[in-house]
Amino acid sequence: RPLVSAFGIRLMMRTSSRLMGPIMPLFVQMLVPDGRVATLAGLVRGASAAAGAGGAIALGRVSDRVGHRRVLMGCSLASAILYAAQFFAANVTQLIILQAGSGLAMGGTLAALSATLANLAPEGHQGAVYGTDATVVSLANGVAPMVGTALAMVWGLRGPFLCAAFLFSLAGLVTSRLLPRALAHP
Repeated sequence: RPLVSAFGIRLMMRTSSRLMGPIMPLFVQMLVPDGRVATLAGLVRGASAAAGAGGAIALGRVSDRVGHRRVLMGCSLASAILYAAQFFAANVTQLIILQAGSGLAMGGTLAALSATLANLAPEGHQGAVYGTDATVVSLANGVAPMVGTALAMVWGLRGPFLCAAFLFSLAGLVTSRLLPRALAHP
């Protein structure tokens, strides 16, 4: 059950983080109609990626000290708050800062969740666990852009941010309820 829960958490978090992929340039264009949309959209995504790389290293180390479960819950909460705040972004500068924060939290999530999967993998079945994890990530990477686009069509370009915030909140709840507390102090 904890291993299946960890895969569910990975699916929710990866889907959440990928919802905005196809709509981000349109969202940036909405914020800056006369600006260099491609450049600014690249800056937004680049800020997220750079912060994610730093977050994976820094928060990965923190999760080794304080526990992977605790870092997962904190990063889920931070991501939910940051994505909800992006719903209200009034300019590209705010969006860049909030995307950088989201990237930082996602970096921590990736590191802590990968370590959690390593801890939960039954001896001799690590390859199957990592293969399943890769499948879950690929599924989320394939489905999330379509879902994000559909949400934007129904609720507007800001709608997917709230959906992502909800999914991150749900992932945090699943983490707190279904992952073993023993992961709190490895």
